[in-house]
Amino acid sequence: MKIQTIIPIFNPQVSFSERIVPLLQKQTVSSALLVINSGDKDLTIAKRATLKIQKSEFNHANTRNLALNYEADFYLFMTQDAMPYDEFLVENLLKAFADDDVVVAYARQIPYKDADAIEVFARTTNYPLIAKVKSKDDLPTMGIKTFFLF
Repeated sequence: MKIQTIIPIFNPQVSFSERIVPLLQKQTVSSALLVINSGDKDLTIAKRATLKIQKSEFNHANTRNLALNYEADFYLFMTQDAMPYDEFLVENLLKAFADDDVVVAYARQIPYKDADAIEVFARTTNYPLIAKVKSKDDLPTMGIKTFFLF
């Protein structure tokens, strides 16, 4: 089974190379890492594929779609500041696919220890502690619901 991890980056902090990449390398289930660099810094990550694109070519959807040129059974899309909680990230995400009806799984994002109040609120609201399974029937059938907090 081949797993491709894709991380678009734009001038990431030092923690990306020093902490996040090593945590990905220590996963109990290994994956190939593709870094898509749209920043000014030339970032070389030992033994990892790096695809350089122009800053003007970056957008969230199309940049990630570039990774689909790399054949894999599963694709793990991450952001440059998402740090795996532990070495079981990939393994735990794969467990969801034991159910043949599951087509997407995502991990909970936890705020960094030094995160500001807005980051803490966003992470704890959008990624609650309790796991959920949703089906297409859970989606609204008409329109988009928008909630505002002031």
